Amino acid sequence: MKLIGMPVDKAAWDAHADGVEAELRDLEKRMLDALWMPERDPVEQTWALQGADCLTMLRASGVAVSGTDAKALKDHNDNELVVTLLAYRKAKGEDRERLKVRVLELAPEKPPAPAAPWNFGSNQQVAEIAYKILGFEIPSTETGTLLRYSDRHPFFEHMLKHRKLKKLVSTYGKTWFQKAYEEGTGRVYPAWRQIGTSTGRVASGERGVAPNAQNLPVSHRKYFVAPEGRTFVDVDYSQIEVRVLAKMLKEKRLLELYGRPGDEKPSVDVYRATAAHLLDVELEAVTKEQRNLAKAIVLGMNYGLSARGLPFYAFTKLGIEDMSVDDAKAHVTAFYELYPKIREYHDDVLKELNEETGSVDQRTISGRLRSEITNRNEAINAPIQGTSADIIKRAMTLAYGRLGVFDDAFIIASIHDELLVECNEVDAEAVAGVVAGAMLEAANEILGTEEPKVKIEVDVTIGRHWTKG
Repeated sequence: MKLIGMPVDKAAWDAHADGVEAELRDLEKRMLDALWMPERDPVEQTWALQGADCLTMLRASGVAVSGTDAKALKDHNDNELVVTLLAYRKAKGEDRERLKVRVLELAPEKPPAPAAPWNFGSNQQVAEIAYKILGFEIPSTETGTLLRYSDRHPFFEHMLKHRKLKKLVSTYGKTWFQKAYEEGTGRVYPAWRQIGTSTGRVASGERGVAPNAQNLPVSHRKYFVAPEGRTFVDVDYSQIEVRVLAKMLKEKRLLELYGRPGDEKPSVDVYRATAAHLLDVELEAVTKEQRNLAKAIVLGMNYGLSARGLPFYAFTKLGIEDMSVDDAKAHVTAFYELYPKIREYHDDVLKELNEETGSVDQRTISGRLRSEITNRNEAINAPIQGTSADIIKRAMTLAYGRLGVFDDAFIIASIHDELLVECNEVDAEAVAGVVAGAMLEAANEILGTEEPKVKIEVDVTIGRHWTKG
């Protein structure tokens, strides 16, 4: 199976990239001009012992000369600086270095030069700014560390925004297409790999050749536009990895929330239900922000994150900036109380890793083996993400075979747990039914053959612009 290129409005993409770059430059200017920004220390200077700089040094020391050669200095043999300078010029090796040091000792101190503006892309300079603000060195300049100080000073809040914009400029700017865009077709051709990750997921991208279409910010999807008369059908599994986890661990509360195959009643939204419990609010009163918080916690714990790693995950994935490590510890404790089977699973994996071999073998629900995993988080996540990978690949196979009944319908992208199909507008509803049916069938083949069975749902979106389902 070969995926056709993804149609994209490159002109609109480039215009957006220009706008983001301008926003970044404006942010940098405002940061540099801010009253709260510490000033850089002046740069210490060393006299050059020749040319105009040497002449300035001599005059600053009180030697009235018009030049720096031997002829111009011959009338100043009573001046130790001049004598040492002339000796330095004739000396070689270690003597020359010794005399240079002595010349600079005799000369007046050279005025320092004004420092260049701060470079916010320099980790060393970011650390220097942080030291000036806080009065102590921070452990690192990683985003997760800066998050800890975001409420201490405006610099850290602005620096986090700078990092976001810098990422958009450097990764998703005009160069994102690399060599994979064809002007004639108006399509970009990401390099797809059937087994591109250790968990078995499909992956895309090839360094210097083709972009990674799977890590696109949701905001950039709108620039992918189906040709005239055609449309996109986007079908996305709903919370598939959490459903896999529920089945794998037989976690009773999760299974109750999702329901069983064949239930007409829609599943309860796990993120909303988790938020209601963790924050002690009614299910109907959960806000979007509270749901996002719960989503970050559920998915973060799905990856086995600790309380120290959870705030960084919450910020990078969902833009949550105000989660402290103490907050995260409380969330983790409450999460484990709500879903005790998950805590048992995490503890069991860690215990097995700490035994003689220091590694663990994990299988997906469909039986695919990944052996000798030594990292705790990878060991926790491997069977979950691996099972999801098995499901989506089976779905792709089924969908690919069944789309042949349409005149011109084909898969153009596999984005983790989501299939993006392009087809003629008149076939859109029928194509959506075929793809959704294939995805449900594939998931039920793997998750619905043995107890406990968990209900699977998909979200379907149809439109000329690619949007999140």
